[in-house]
This record gives sequence, structure tokens and C-alpha cells, in this order.
Amino acid sequence: MLKAMGRLLCTGKEAQGKILLAQGQFPTVNVDLIFNFPFQTLEKFAEDISIFKKLGLDQVTFYPLMPSPHKKMPWSVNFSSE
Repeated sequence: MLKAMGRLLCTGKEAQGKILLAQGQFPTVNVDLIFNFPFQTLEKFAEDISIFKKLGLDQVTFYPLMPSPHKKMPWSVNFSSE
């Protein structure tokens, strides 16, 4: 999912590790979960929620993907979900 979003700074596992490092450093740790990707299945989104629950964080915010007509989405340029 990160690759599809054009966020290639780290893998999902690395992101989870960084999130866990934040636990205990702040009063609240929040994770934003974006959904409504054109290629996202309900099963994949449920898996993301399951990962969040296993992390044991304080809260999560859900945001639907709302493409802007002013921004080209990474997957609109010959996207492959390999």
C-alpha cells in the first residue's frame, strides 16, 4: 500500500517499528488509516485494522481517499500492484 501511495520511505514493517517506538513517548499515539483506494479490497483493509489492533495503540483515525483534480495519483501512472 505504501508503494502504491508513492511513500517509499520505509516498508510496512519498518513503519510499524517506528510507531511502536513512539509508544510511551507521548500521551497519545494516533495512527491514520486511509481507505477507498481503487485497488484496495475489503479483506486488505480488514488486515490493516487487525495490524493496528495488535500494535495496542491509543487511537486510530480513518480517512477516505478523496483524489484531488489538482494532484495526479501515483497509481494513475501505469500502476502495478506487484
